[in-house]
Amino acid sequence: MKQIFTLLMLSFVLQNFAQETETETQTDTIRSEKFQPKKGRQLLFNVVSRVYYILPNQYGDHMLADAHSTDGGIGTSLSLLEYKKIRFTGGFEKAFYSVDDISKAGNFKTTNSTSIHGALSYDFKLNNHFMIAPSLGYGYNYIRQRWRSERNANQYGEHFRIGLITDYAMNKHFAFFIGIHYINSQYKIMTNQAYEDYFGKSKQVQFTLGIKIH
Repeated sequence: MKQIFTLLMLSFVLQNFAQETETETQTDTIRSEKFQPKKGRQLLFNVVSRVYYILPNQYGDHMLADAHSTDGGIGTSLSLLEYKKIRFTGGFEKAFYSVDDISKAGNFKTTNSTSIHGALSYDFKLNNHFMIAPSLGYGYNYIRQRWRSERNANQYGEHFRIGLITDYAMNKHFAFFIGIHYINSQYKIMTNQAYEDYFGKSKQVQFTLGIKIH
């Protein structure tokens, strides 16, 4: 009788344990499904950062093109969110110029251009290595002209940009890229109306070369 009673008790304990285990497994599955993103959700948290060298090429009839030569520049950008391969990116750029003609540049020696911008881009993945990303953006400019430390002049403005970046992926998180952008800028200045376009506008084709971390 003791053996039969012991077997019955053991069977009862094992049955309860199996039921509890099954219930916990179902609960874990429900919790897991609850916290998984819905299939239709397209907004993703996806960090992409870039650091790059800038080669600005000013052209046209304006002060930066006529009176300066470029010394290059640096830039960086950061994107946090992606929606259906569309991403919003914020960027910071700084370009350096040397004055070649002081009569046209206003008797200054150097000119620095600083800008911040926001842009929308779309990722076209061509294969496992190559991707292209056309972009459209808008930003703000700040130009500072210097003659040593005793003479400075500042200009503020805004710009429109359109461009294309090509990535070459080395691995899952690292890529090299090259880019080309057209940037049209306008500055707020107080001068004779005949010189507003010359000192208050600029056009450039900007080339970039850098690294991407994602």
